[in-house]
Amino acid sequence: MNEKAQVLESLLTHPGWRLFLEHAHQEWGPSGVRYQAELDRALDLTDGNAAASQARQVRAGRLVIEQLLAWPAEEFARLTREQQVSEPSYSRRGTL
Repeated sequence: MNEKAQVLESLLTHPGWRLFLEHAHQEWGPSGVRYQAELDRALDLTDGNAAASQARQVRAGRLVIEQLLAWPAEEFARLTREQQVSEPSYSRRGTL
């Protein structure tokens, strides 16, 4: 396993990262407290167009947060797959 994959694995298994993920999901997950509050605030605007625009921005922000939180696991999986593909496969006939 390369150094980057080892660092990511260490991050993913660290209790601090798990605590951070839990907090982020509680705040900005689909039913998160902060997400719901910001969405409600946007939808309370009197101008319908402004409310829709603001709600789209809040939702887009949540999606970006989700992508950032998912990156370490996705990158670790990619590096692991990449390493498995690059390792030679041996059989009784030699390298395949």
